[in-house]
Amino acid sequence: MNQDDRDDLRCSLNEQYGPLINGKQLASLLKFSSMAAFRQALRRGMLPVRVFEIPGRKGKFALTGDVVQWLIDIKPK
Repeated sequence: MNQDDRDDLRCSLNEQYGPLINGKQLASLLKFSSMAAFRQALRRGMLPVRVFEIPGRKGKFALTGDVVQWLIDIKPK
């Protein structure tokens, strides 16, 4: 993946989700078959990106930049 492709991916995900991706969106981006499968992977510590809570907000979140980096890392060269 060249730098232009990386920049396009970064811009696209930032436009679509902003700087944070919520749990439901993350489950979809990571291609989990269901939220139950996502929650199970979360409990087992098997998610490929760091997930965190935000005080005063429900659910889990990930940084869009972390998801972009993961997608870059898994893309075949």
